[in-house]
Amino acid sequence: MPTGTIARLLIDKGFGFIRDEGGIEHFFHRSSVRGAV
Repeated sequence: MPTGTIARLLIDKGFGFIRDEGGIEHFFHRSSVRGAV
């Protein structure tokens, strides 16, 4: 399973970016996060 760390989180806008092990940042929306409000 791929892993990464949160690189940027824009709570007020509802999205952020996760940096993978290779250094590439991937967009995510709060609706795709389990347990998100």
